Amino acid sequence: VRARNGAAESNDSRPQTLLFDESSVIGSIQGLVITSKNDRSVVLSWKPLNKVEGYRVYPRANPPLPRLDSFIVTENNVTVSNLSPGMTYVVEICGFSKSFTGPKSSISFTTDGLPLPEISGLNGTVLKQHGTTVTLNWDAPKYSIKQHWDYGIYYALNVQELFDKPKLRTHNVNVTVSGLEACESYVFAVGLVGPLGSGPLSSHPYSILTEFNPDAPPKNLHATTDPTNETRVLVTWQSSCPEMDTAVNYSVSL
Repeated sequence: VRARNGAAESNDSRPQTLLFDESSVIGSIQGLVITSKNDRSVVLSWKPLNKVEGYRVYPRANPPLPRLDSFIVTENNVTVSNLSPGMTYVVEICGFSKSFTGPKSSISFTTDGLPLPEISGLNGTVLKQHGTTVTLNWDAPKYSIKQHWDYGIYYALNVQELFDKPKLRTHNVNVTVSGLEACESYVFAVGLVGPLGSGPLSSHPYSILTEFNPDAPPKNLHATTDPTNETRVLVTWQSSCPEMDTAVNYSVSL
């Protein structure tokens, strides 16, 4: 290091040597190929990397397909399953060692078979006696192969989280969803989850506003210490709805 201004420049500082962890140098995946595939899975392989603990696998699918979880393998091959027939996916793979990861390599492919149908006719109703319980119903899908379908129920407070894992499963064309938050706008969708893989979610998600429930938990619970008294804590919260239909009491447990 040198110091410099408009008039002069100093001599060099004493040199310092840094020894980098060799495990931080991880190469990119080479030779990534499709070994085999069918309507619900794909097998990938690649050239092994030296001095890595394993490989991170990131399957990607675009909406209206649900998200797929990433996972880790220790060999230079992987089977990605629970895919949907006739749909395009991208799989990204990178090596890792300790807390270091290498650059990702990707490959795209389309699964075999006919695409699974979307679920249509989705409707919902809030149960008046339980404002945080919703009943949903939808039309049975039409497909070239007759099946006893398994349905996944997806719901969230925003569209971004809607495509996470299904929160409920059923064989019926109706379901009751309970335990929701009061006075919140939920987005619901339904998609096939078996027996032929996970299909696309409803192209028209159903939005519904839950209502007052006297047993609904309060929201935005916070606790802060009193800077003037270390034995005192201020606990605050908000009611479950902006306007409460009936008076409620709160129990505070420490």
